Amino acid sequence: MKNNLDTLDTKNNIISEDIPEEMVGMSKVFARAKKRMSLNEFKTFIYCLCQIHWTDPEMPKTVCLDKITLARILKMSIDPVNLARNLRLKIGDLVDHSIITFESKDSKKWQKGALITRVAINEDRVVIIDFNPAYAQLFCNLKKDFILLWSKDVFGMESDRSITIYEFLRLNCDTRVTNSRVFTIDQIRELLDIPTSGTGSYMRKDGRFDRHAFETKVLDLICEDLERCEMLQLVPQEDKNGDMQLYKRIKQGRKLIGYEFVWNVTDYPRISDAHEAQETKQMIEKDPSVLKIARDIKRGKKKKTKDNPFNQFEQNEYDFDELEKEILNN
Repeated sequence: MKNNLDTLDTKNNIISEDIPEEMVGMSKVFARAKKRMSLNEFKTFIYCLCQIHWTDPEMPKTVCLDKITLARILKMSIDPVNLARNLRLKIGDLVDHSIITFESKDSKKWQKGALITRVAINEDRVVIIDFNPAYAQLFCNLKKDFILLWSKDVFGMESDRSITIYEFLRLNCDTRVTNSRVFTIDQIRELLDIPTSGTGSYMRKDGRFDRHAFETKVLDLICEDLERCEMLQLVPQEDKNGDMQLYKRIKQGRKLIGYEFVWNVTDYPRISDAHEAQETKQMIEKDPSVLKIARDIKRGKKKKTKDNPFNQFEQNEYDFDELEKEILNN
């Protein structure tokens, strides 16, 4: 397990030491399911997955977490007097919010259950999490039909909406190529559970869509989180004014119909930010020999597969309905 000993969270004045940087795995069945966990609850869940390995034959029924480390992950003030109480306020509803629903495509089979059955916060710096063994196959003994997430990416996010988009982009990608997808406004609303009318819908009183507010309060905040990620990298795109943006507005005539995102999933931690990556792309367009040099450097630095945490499996070749059918038949 790696430790980041030098990161300072200036917002809460917390030294983020001992925060795990681990690859965690989950079945695509779980990744595509609707989840109710808050930002803090999902980070706690990812911390749990850091304690196991997706290739383990069995998932432990109980996982013990260090309270101090969890507090740092959740960017909480580490006050030993009130730590247990404050953690309870952050993750006390994790059992209720871990409920997941499965339904067959023909709607003839339906199942609902909690992934987590108990959360206990003890005085001896331990948080105890019990998992429902019925769903262990979603996180252990994974040989196909799963995705990997980099825990550091998730722990650094400030919005649960960012986690939803990160998970979706990770699920719907080909790790071998640059990916692109146009999301209609309705698709984004559905994915992020944004209402189509009323409070929080980003609709004006005259019934028109408030594009500026939606972009500022939703898309820009998500992109700020994703821009810090290492495993998944957004690719900047040029807008009509020549500025580089992390999403592109797609219009039909004068009507805005959606947003395009372009992204890569890398097999190496990112060593340049999005703007530097775009500069490199422009250099390659001007002089293709730059690409050959970059590839030669990459070949020289490339590790063996077993030592490369970002590219241990090809995960896009299978139909992943079988596990869902198996769960529904139990």
